[in-house]
Order: sequence, then C-alpha cells, then structure tokens
Amino acid sequence: MHNLSEEELDALGFNNEVTTSDWIRLNRKLFVRTLLAIVLTLIRVAAIIFNPQGYSTIVYPTIDIGADNLVSLVYGRLFFACIFFSVYLFALRNNFYLRSISMAAVVIAAALFWSDIQVYFIGGFSQFTAGAFAYLILRLCLIYLILANYIDIRR
Repeated sequence: MHNLSEEELDALGFNNEVTTSDWIRLNRKLFVRTLLAIVLTLIRVAAIIFNPQGYSTIVYPTIDIGADNLVSLVYGRLFFACIFFSVYLFALRNNFYLRSISMAAVVIAAALFWSDIQVYFIGGFSQFTAGAFAYLILRLCLIYLILANYIDIRR
C-alpha cells in the first residue's frame, strides 16, 4: 500500500479525466454501458446487412440503391464505428481524455439520430413502419447509453 493521499494521487495523474475514487466506483458501469452500445450497433448493422431491402425501402424509398451498394455503404460506416469505439474503449480503459471523447460520442450519436429523423420528415412518415421504428429505438437506446456514460463521467 502507498502513503499518498487521494488528492496527491489525483494531482499526479493529470491526464486522468475522472478522479480515483469515482473511477473505482464507475469503471465497471461505464464498460458495461459501452459494451451494450457496441452490441446495439452490431445488431443494427447485422439487420441492415442481412436485410438490405428492408432498410433501403425505409431510407431510400424513391431510389433503387441496390443491395450491394447499401451493404458496401454499411461496411464503410462500420469501419468508422470500429475506429471510434476502439478509441472510446482505449480512453475508457486508461481514463485518458475520457470527457472529450465521451462528448464527441454524444454529439455523433445525436447527429446520427437526427439524420434518421430527417429521413422520416422528408418522406412524410409514409415509410415509417415497424422496421423503421425498431431502427429508431435501437438508435435511441444507443444515445441513452452514451449519454448516461457522459453524465457519469462529468460528475
């Protein structure tokens, strides 16, 4: 055991975003939420890859984008999601620039949600089916998990 106080340890860890006592308390909860967010993202991606026609009729109702083009678009987005989740997990594991990265995650998730809503506004909600509602609920759950992480980190 060391003879340093908690305040001294926090002062020595200047790159740490969350104080030591809070980090011990929150570490597991933040990891579980992040893993749930990754699982939700993978479920949504798998649904789009295995049923591209269902997604393309929701998002592109007037254009025949083609299943192969949609799947390649999803793989491109999945690549960027993997990079971002890797950076987020690295920051979470090391408690390094965690506040900045969690804020970026909230902004990105909210922007993606707004793009989903925008598709339905432009289409006049005519293509808002049960499948579209499921995609929207998955996105809302993702936002909730990331926002809950951000709020816990900021406290």
